[in-house]
Amino acid sequence: MEILETGTILKGMCKIQNIISDNEFWQLYVTNLGTYAVIADKALIENQIKFIYDKEFIASGKSLKDIFYYDESFDKYIYISKRGKLASSIKDGPFPNNINQVRTFFKAYKNFANDDYDYYLDDGLYIEEFETILFVFESNPSKKGFSIDENVIGRWIAGGIKVNVCSVETIEEIVKWLPKGEISKLINEVGFSTDMLFVGDYDDDNEEDVLDRKIGGEEEHKERKPMPKEPFNLIGRPDLTKFFNENIINILKNEEEYKRVGINFPGGVILYGAPGCGKTYAVERLTEYIGWPVFSINSSSIGSKYIHETAKLIGDTFNKAIKNAPSIVVIDELEAFTSKRVADSVHDHHIEEVDEFLRMVPKAIENHVLVLAMTNMLEAVDEALTRRGRFDYLIEVPPASIEEIESLLLSKFEDLPIDENVSAYDIAKYLQGRPLSDVTFVLREAGKFSVMEKKEKMDNDCFTKALDMLPKSSKPRTMGFK
Repeated sequence: MEILETGTILKGMCKIQNIISDNEFWQLYVTNLGTYAVIADKALIENQIKFIYDKEFIASGKSLKDIFYYDESFDKYIYISKRGKLASSIKDGPFPNNINQVRTFFKAYKNFANDDYDYYLDDGLYIEEFETILFVFESNPSKKGFSIDENVIGRWIAGGIKVNVCSVETIEEIVKWLPKGEISKLINEVGFSTDMLFVGDYDDDNEEDVLDRKIGGEEEHKERKPMPKEPFNLIGRPDLTKFFNENIINILKNEEEYKRVGINFPGGVILYGAPGCGKTYAVERLTEYIGWPVFSINSSSIGSKYIHETAKLIGDTFNKAIKNAPSIVVIDELEAFTSKRVADSVHDHHIEEVDEFLRMVPKAIENHVLVLAMTNMLEAVDEALTRRGRFDYLIEVPPASIEEIESLLLSKFEDLPIDENVSAYDIAKYLQGRPLSDVTFVLREAGKFSVMEKKEKMDNDCFTKALDMLPKSSKPRTMGFK
């Protein structure tokens, strides 16, 4: 689906302001009226209309056609929330901020969670006003690396912090506005149980994030899986591969030998470079290889409109990582929290955030927490953070190479019906110099063309049309197929 431009007018005087989340079936926006707008694909709504009619799951008795209106100019179904009512991507937010939103979510989840349908809660869209969730349904699920529902719901309630909802004490510690005992009551109503607390790892997009706690509050760490024997390899990135192996992997695998010569746990690492250059991809592959629990700090999980609250959430996240060490803290958009301090009263709360990082990063490293950060604007980060002892390594990540893009495409091809004549290399050659997010876009659009044209496989014609949808660049087209 094409992302709508800021200022696009919907029903009445409602205008698109910012996009929150999107996938191939729906998009979620904030409007100029402070409400939420959902733009949904016709296929999604028509599929769900039958499901909801059959089960009569919407509390108000309305169908999806009563909730969404059809807009011929977009050829899409559109829903605009009422003021104060949440429309939320379960994966991307906006996340809940009061108990009523959570209670309504559990009512909606209880209605939909059954064994008759294959769905991915990660792709869900929660509409508070009508106590309903839109799911992406699959008749033959082949998607890999998605979390069990208890993990997804826990992450949503905790504002993006990865935690299993059955870890009641952890949830209540993170979410201060939750009444004590309320989560236990809600998870029991939908069939979850705190007995599930020690069952399974948190597996989200192939990242482990285990929060193992005893009911009494004592930490009980599972034995970590050993790292693979073969060296870490980031295809297409020989310099970055060498750095990770020499300065992180080898030290973690041979701690005692390195201690003997005075080298302790690895210092913090900042990866910097232009948007879309592959910083996130590199960090994801590294954390996947190491296999430790991952704690994320980003604007959606940590940012708060309340003064002092963001600094507190930063400290809380580091403390949870320390309690579950060895672990990893990943900081996205580092400059958003640590831009250079200004000595005036207007920015006092921002100074607190920088000070919290200055305090917590060395403490985390001392307690076997690997700290990895990413930024597009290294020059904006406060110099105090880039000194030795906090972030020891500042590593520039250049744009993705053809080899790296080809490798990413081939890994995606494994789960897709791809025609044998499609060349991942030719597509990678065309995508070189573009953001890595364009890879996902091209795959999604090529898939849509194959369905619309009733093709069994995604062929060269599908990919050519998908590539034509990308913004034009001055680079000549070099695709190897017609």
